[in-house]
Amino acid sequence: MSEANFSDWIKTFLKEKKAGWTGGTLAERARISRAGAYKYITGERVPNETALKKIAAALEIDRASMPSFTPRRTK
Repeated sequence: MSEANFSDWIKTFLKEKKAGWTGGTLAERARISRAGAYKYITGERVPNETALKKIAAALEIDRASMPSFTPRRTK
C-alpha cells in the first residue's frame, strides 16, 4: 500500500463510489462521530486503525484495499 492523504482519498471515494454520501452519512454508517468524520474529510485528523476498519466496512471495501495513511503529528 502506498501512503496517501486520507482527506483527498475519502473525498474522491465518496464522490466516485458513494455519490450523495455526506460526512453525516459516513459517520452514521461507520458508527463514528460526525465531528470525527468531518475532521477526517477536511484533513484536520487522520483516522486511527480502528476508525479505518469501521470506515472500510461502511464503504463495503476491505481495509487492505485502502492506501496506508500517515497520522499527522500534533504539537
